[in-house]
Amino acid sequence: MHPPVPERTFSAPPARTAFGLSRVSEIPIYYGFVPIEAARVEREDRVEEKMALIRRYEEEKMDRMPQPVMLYRETRGKESDMLSAHLDLLGSYKSIAEAILIKTAIETLRATVAEPVTLYLNSLGDRDSFGRFTRELSAFYRKNIADMHAPCRQALKENVCSLLSCEHGVCVALRENAPKPISFLSDASRAHFKEVLEYLERLNLPYDIKEHLVGPAGICSHTIFEMRAENGEVLASGFRYNHLARRAGARREIPCLGATLFVRGRAGQARARSAAPRSPNIYFIQLGAEAKLRSLHIMELLRNAGLPVAQSIACEKLSTQIAHAESLKTPYFIIIGQKEALDDTALVRDRERSFQETLPVEKLAGFLKRLLK
Repeated sequence: MHPPVPERTFSAPPARTAFGLSRVSEIPIYYGFVPIEAARVEREDRVEEKMALIRRYEEEKMDRMPQPVMLYRETRGKESDMLSAHLDLLGSYKSIAEAILIKTAIETLRATVAEPVTLYLNSLGDRDSFGRFTRELSAFYRKNIADMHAPCRQALKENVCSLLSCEHGVCVALRENAPKPISFLSDASRAHFKEVLEYLERLNLPYDIKEHLVGPAGICSHTIFEMRAENGEVLASGFRYNHLARRAGARREIPCLGATLFVRGRAGQARARSAAPRSPNIYFIQLGAEAKLRSLHIMELLRNAGLPVAQSIACEKLSTQIAHAESLKTPYFIIIGQKEALDDTALVRDRERSFQETLPVEKLAGFLKRLLK
């Protein structure tokens, strides 16, 4: 018998209004991202857009829901064939949150872009880590100011990090010897980034460290990444923005991270459809570090088999996951603990009849399909 369900209720997720979504949304929705309408901001500004999302998180008391809250929305820019797909996770400091976001973004691009995608990562660390880096970076460029071209001399006074993206010949040469954020990480920040990389390696997601990737000034922390096509075009970019909550008016720091995917052509064309996905009959429960490492791989196997699954992979507590499953009234559980992860097996349990069976992961999808007939 599974542990008793705690006396706890969950707030309803954000309203799933019926609005047109492109087929880009299908994979994020499968991984648990809830579609919402994009916030209206006065101008196209990434900071304003993120702060609007944080305010919604606070106003709708989403911190009472299982964390992280995973939200999906789409916007269109001035170019009619360009769709921006926004994925955000709010409420988790855990490195598994980065793994979920990057895995979802990669699989979405693989399904919509007919060319290889390269993942680049870096870590800016916490506020103190990044502060030490920017001080050293400023000192480096001031020392070499005579070698910089005029626009970058002016940029040095406004935003020193912008110099790292300058492609002028002199600045490219200087960048090679400039300080790197990863060299200034605190022990905790270094451990967090190491965990992110371990998840990616276990998920067989190749990556390159891009040592001078820093993102939008003043809002990024810890993990930052981008995904590029073979021709160098940016297909996606993402980062943590834990420190932005206070600027948005929150009384506390709220752990947040997000990514934006840039999709052109037919894949990004909107079609009228309900934003609500099929109700899952299966809830995925994981216990322990090794099980987390296996979770996203198993989720992908089930997605490819067309089996809707609910989950709270970033959640640490068994009781919280079970309570969430009970609130959704899913008839079946998949449970992966330390033993199952090491044995490459999964336990399937019937919630009402207390029936359960352990079987190899490779046979899991077929077994579930027969069970759900």
